[in-house]
This record gives sequence, structure tokens and C-alpha cells, in this order.
Amino acid sequence: MKHFINCRLCIPVILFLFLAFAGCIPQKQLVYFDRKFDSVEVHKSPRSERIIAPYDQLYIKVISIDEKATRIFNDNATLWGQTQVDLVSYNVDSEGNINFPFVGKIYLKGFTTREASMRIENLLANYLPNTAVIVKFVNNQVTILGEVERQGTYTYTDEKINIYKALALAGGISRYGDRKKVVIVRETGGEVIYRYVNLTSKDLASGDYYFLYPNDVIIVEPLRAKSTSYQNTTISTLLSAITTLIAVLYFAISVK
Repeated sequence: MKHFINCRLCIPVILFLFLAFAGCIPQKQLVYFDRKFDSVEVHKSPRSERIIAPYDQLYIKVISIDEKATRIFNDNATLWGQTQVDLVSYNVDSEGNINFPFVGKIYLKGFTTREASMRIENLLANYLPNTAVIVKFVNNQVTILGEVERQGTYTYTDEKINIYKALALAGGISRYGDRKKVVIVRETGGEVIYRYVNLTSKDLASGDYYFLYPNDVIIVEPLRAKSTSYQNTTISTLLSAITTLIAVLYFAISVK
């Protein structure tokens, strides 16, 4: 009888250990690259410099010896602050133009910020000689959702950011995030594009989705192990109760 009770007691324990190991996530699913690099590998960046596009927001500051004249162009610049982006920036319209004081419309679509600075300097030469112009993007935001440590919308100061740096802003991918199934949602040309990327693939660095665009949305999908883990938690609780019950019965029989 005691031998029978002992066997009955072992069954829940064995099942518990099996489910615990079944819920473990293999190490290869947690790494960012699917193989080791034997040597240095160089991948050409698909986007060397970010270019200005319709609906971008630009911070423009004019610098000159003549401070009074310069102030005409920099009235908004004195309001600079992260919470006042709309007040200090120039919106690029659907045709790629901005409306600049005295000059009027300036076409900047397809220009880098350096090229835009030179273009504005040349146009201002008729009104204010010997000027320098600073142009920066101010709508640098990405939204990161799903299996990351901190979901949310993040602002970055660089002109461009790659997907790995963006995920770092959110604290990185959680242990249940699938590094091979990350969705990038991008609005471009009046369309919404959904694209799966594999963060463990070295080919990502040479693709069109390595660098992000402003207002991109990143969604990290969960591993199947997460669902298994939740199921195992429920089953483990049930098995724990059964094990306790059998232990009590075993103790009661032993006393007799």
C-alpha cells in the first residue's frame, strides 16, 4: 500500500518537472543573431543620410552678425522646447515646400538638412548677407509596442535611428519577445505598409527597414513559449494542490 502511495506521489512531481522544462525558452531564441561571425562583415547602409519629405517638421535657425535683422527670421526659435515643437518648426507641405519669412515658398523635398541649409543661405543672401543657417528635424518619434520592457512613444535626437537602437529606448525585447517576428508599420505615400523583419538576420542591415522613419510603429510579437508558460502556471497550481492532497493522504495512512 505504501509503495502504491509513493508511486502516486511521484506522478505529479514528474509532471510538474516536465512542464517546467517545457516552458523554458531555448537560448537560441533569445539571441539577436542566428550565427556567429567568423570575421568582420561589412554591410552597406541603405540610408546614408535622411532626406526631407512631405509632412516633415524642420527647426530652422538663422545666424548673422546683424542680430536685429536675424531676429525677424528667428522669432519662433526663442520658443524652442520639446513640448512646443509645433510652434518652433516649419511644416513641409504635401508638395515638399516650406513657407519661410520674406523668401516665401522654398522647395526642400529630397534635400538633406545640410543641402537645405545651403539652399536657404543662398536665398537669404538677397536680404541678409553672410548668414549661416541651421536645419534640424524635430519630428523624430517612434512607437514601440508588444513584448518589450517599456511600451510607448519615444523621441530621438539623431537624424536617423536603426531598429536596434530604437528597441533599446524601450528597454529591449522581453524574454518572451520573438526576435524573428517583429512588425514595422510605416505610413508612406498615402499607404500603410506592414513588414515583418528578422532581428537575428545579418541581412537586415542592408535592407530598407534597418533604419526607421519618423512615426514608424514597431510591434514585437510574443513567442509561443509565453502562451505555454501561462498554461503551465495554471497546471502547476493544480498539480501542486494534488500533490499536497496526496501527501496528506499518505501521512494519514502512515499514522494508521
